[in-house]
Amino acid sequence: MARGFGGFFLRSLALLAASPGPAAEPVVVNFGVPSDPPLVRKFGFANSCTVPVSRYVRDAPALAALRPDTVRVELGLGKPGAGWLTPVVGGTPGNLQYSWDELDTLVTVLRTNGIWPIISHSYTPVVLQREDWNFPPPSLRQWAGCGRELAYHYRTSGVRLGGHEIWSSPDLTTFFNASRGIYCQLVKQTVLALREGDPDAVIGAPAIAERAEWVVPFLGFVEFEKLPLDFFAFQAVAPGGAEQTWGPATNRLLDIRKALVASPRLATTEIRLSAFNPLPSAQCRPGGAVDQPALATTVLEAMAQFLGENDLTAVNWASLMDAGGKQETLGLLDEAGNPRPAFGAFAFYADMPVDRRQAAAPAPLRVLASADAGRACAVVWNPSGSSQAARVQLDALPFAGGQLKIHQLDAGHSLGLNRSNIWSLVPQETQPFDGTNVAWAGELPAGGVVYLKAELRTAPVAPAAPPSAQLVRLHRYFPERGKSNYADFNRADWTARLGMGSEDRSVSMIGVNLANCPTNLLVKVQTSGSPRKLDKDSVLAVRVDIFDRNSFTKSLLFHAGLYDPTRDGRIPWGTYKAPDQVVKVGADQPWSIDLAGLTSPYWGRRAIVTFILQNAGNGARAKFTLSSRR
Repeated sequence: MARGFGGFFLRSLALLAASPGPAAEPVVVNFGVPSDPPLVRKFGFANSCTVPVSRYVRDAPALAALRPDTVRVELGLGKPGAGWLTPVVGGTPGNLQYSWDELDTLVTVLRTNGIWPIISHSYTPVVLQREDWNFPPPSLRQWAGCGRELAYHYRTSGVRLGGHEIWSSPDLTTFFNASRGIYCQLVKQTVLALREGDPDAVIGAPAIAERAEWVVPFLGFVEFEKLPLDFFAFQAVAPGGAEQTWGPATNRLLDIRKALVASPRLATTEIRLSAFNPLPSAQCRPGGAVDQPALATTVLEAMAQFLGENDLTAVNWASLMDAGGKQETLGLLDEAGNPRPAFGAFAFYADMPVDRRQAAAPAPLRVLASADAGRACAVVWNPSGSSQAARVQLDALPFAGGQLKIHQLDAGHSLGLNRSNIWSLVPQETQPFDGTNVAWAGELPAGGVVYLKAELRTAPVAPAAPPSAQLVRLHRYFPERGKSNYADFNRADWTARLGMGSEDRSVSMIGVNLANCPTNLLVKVQTSGSPRKLDKDSVLAVRVDIFDRNSFTKSLLFHAGLYDPTRDGRIPWGTYKAPDQVVKVGADQPWSIDLAGLTSPYWGRRAIVTFILQNAGNGARAKFTLSSRR
């Protein structure tokens, strides 16, 4: 795995005055060649419970520029200094009362901006405390019931959440003053309660901060009790602290992955880095590295590294908003709502299309590139301690002629932002160009970033409308963790991207659980890298499992030729069986999926649509876009 974070991040933040070196080889981007993995939206944010809801409301316009998939919200129940004006859980132990107004406002701000909230159920409400907020309550069942009520509240309100995380940092007595065994019992009670409140709840634990010795025993408990575990949550903050017992975040990931591999039942369990802060705490103080432009290269370097981890589905930067001086954080927005330098890195990444393109940069420069029908983008950064002369060639653009927008972020260039009702990037310079190639040359100071966006002068054709359905949750499958194949679903544009990476044989699969599902669906399929048959298990297909009379009862699989009827067609959700019916569709696009023959008068309009690419040869890719029949 790639190098550790701690030392690299400190080196990348050193802005050293140095003379530019000789002209280097160019950074070359070939937009005509796809590359792996795509620039998926796995990067989100975490917030301290000390951030009041009023800050979410005030800073909502900034979310338009960041477009995170998830934001982790720590409830901080019973913790002094938590930002709630009224406790979420109050009343008396015998008559608990719930105040949802503030939390509803927060959740609405996030969902309105396309963000899936992850609720961290922590800690003990005052009304249930026997000792203090960081001690478990006398009744674990009663505490778990609070989670059940929250899950039920949002399910019945028609609001879907990105996940429920059980406690925060329970491996540190500062946050959970009890044994691991008691925490495991708390998890058991809470998992059962959450699923009572919402059978579709996405549940994760243990959100450990430092103690590697928790991983195997915790997963052993989950296996012994046969508990569902949708994601294993862990944190990586302030490396080098006195209590740190693990290595860099990547080594933590390896430890967790190894333990999950030993538990085949947990092949559907994601890994989520629920709070990530790569800087020592001293660098998070005002005027430290947190306020230096070079922090943007730290963010981009982390993104580039984490992109290749196929079972790491979320990385939540700690934090989105500064906690107001109450703790040392890496807030992208300070207490007044002003963006810090790292904001630029997230805004550049969010502005880029998802489909990656081939790019190479001479050391020490680094590059990520992507494109769609109307945009071709590249972000180049200099993580070294000296200034670098840079030449960037953008070749084989997907359109002829347009304008090149240039955004620079370094000690001499502030981030250009239009801070209106919806924040957006503003280039420092815009240049017209003709043809399908364009270039930029300039100086990249130590820790500097340049973001280049070539785009059509006119807007491209609008994409097809998403289906008239509610996305309930995603289902993921990792039978071979740590390989280069991938499967992702972009909840913003209802597109699944699957790829074999450098693997000839592996399973890339992702399921989309839908409510209010229409009977007719359209699936536009685009392939590259020549998906091909290597053995009987080679397949490129879409499967639909129908929920009828309180269970998944039937399934239908569609393919255009890459399929063998002797393959093992079972999947780890839906009916859990091979498909009841297999339909070969023509090569014409899009695929039309008519569910009328599978449904009954009792159909509750629930279905799981699963996208599958397996054993299709290295470099094979498939992109499935789900839409409504027009």
